[in-house]
Amino acid sequence: MNLRIAAFLTLAMLSAALCAQDSILGTYNGNYEVRSSNRAPYVGVSVVISSVEGGVVKGTGSRSTGSCRGEVPLEGTLKDRAIVLRAAEKGGRADDCGFTFRGNVEGSTLVGKLGDREITLRK
Repeated sequence: MNLRIAAFLTLAMLSAALCAQDSILGTYNGNYEVRSSNRAPYVGVSVVISSVEGGVVKGTGSRSTGSCRGEVPLEGTLKDRAIVLRAAEKGGRADDCGFTFRGNVEGSTLVGKLGDREITLRK
């Protein structure tokens, strides 16, 4: 293979990978059901992905209600379609709430689990 063609193909693949990473930037929203008579029936969840560099993802995550209400900084990884986001520090009223999302990027949605709860987050 010609060296120029090989260099072009390498650059094209790197460019495609970078564009794919950039395409997940943005705000994703969803909710999960809470089975408790003391709370609202759903907890709103928001994830803001602010940067992706070399497979390292950074952003913020938040819950709308409950003792874990509030925003936490997130760090994680993106490999192919698989994404993992974890709280860089604890949050909530008592600073004892974590935030771990594991799932896949499917177009403009993140589908997976927040802790042990199934959730779909949409742009």
